[in-house]
Amino acid sequence: MATLADLARASGAPSALRGVRMIEATPSYRRYRMEYGSDGRSASGTLTLPTGVGPFPAIVSVHGYHPPATYRVGQGMTREERIFASRGYVVIHPDLAGYGDSTAISLLERNLGLAHALDVVNAVRAVTALDVVDPDRVALVGRSMGGMISLNVLATHPDLVDGAVLMSPASSLFEDNLRILHIDRSRPFARFVARRSESQSAAEIYESLSPRSLFDRVRAPVLVDHGTADAVCPAEWSEQTVTALREHGVDARLVLYPGEGHVFDASAGAAAEAAVAFLDEVLG
Repeated sequence: MATLADLARASGAPSALRGVRMIEATPSYRRYRMEYGSDGRSASGTLTLPTGVGPFPAIVSVHGYHPPATYRVGQGMTREERIFASRGYVVIHPDLAGYGDSTAISLLERNLGLAHALDVVNAVRAVTALDVVDPDRVALVGRSMGGMISLNVLATHPDLVDGAVLMSPASSLFEDNLRILHIDRSRPFARFVARRSESQSAAEIYESLSPRSLFDRVRAPVLVDHGTADAVCPAEWSEQTVTALREHGVDARLVLYPGEGHVFDASAGAAAEAAVAFLDEVLG
């Protein structure tokens, strides 16, 4: 896959969860380590199940960037996932390709993010195959890089989920993210652009990787949370993303958290509870 158009044509390869073993138990939820197949690769991650019989709505939690060498299975939004599960949501957290014990991919593939988006597509299909999950009530929650990946999924697979919450997301324009994700310093990405530049301009290449170019396909309601003091992904990016979504008729909402940085320290609990309220509303 080299563009979002290629991702839109990828059907994914559904695979049942395997290697499931409990790693945490509380009166409100049980947390498991698990794996599933994703387009011929193996993806590790965690599964958190609420106490009760279900069927429950489900969330696919999409983590942000972390140096892959020091990333640990399930890392990223554990505090939010525990809140979601205690409020009655099944939460699957896939370790994106190259993270945790998931199959490694090339630096170029990590830069493009398309394999990561397909991991999310396959995580949705894996979790909705569980008897305890209501397949008609499924959402994405993505932070930072995971927010951009979630937008890629919403734009290329518009019927896959029923809502999304983006926390401190990266930009919906690929070019904005170049310096943030350090892609412009990647020799594989430079070679990728050079190869394609014979038939496309750099602007056309960036557009082909930008979910904003496909916002006319997005159908699911979206809540975007962003801190005004975010020094990694500026809040202006979320303002522009929400404006663009609304221009295409999407129910897109923006909540700015004054003084909050990229990972929402003081407001983490409030933001998670607001996400639950939003998902309760849009999933029914």
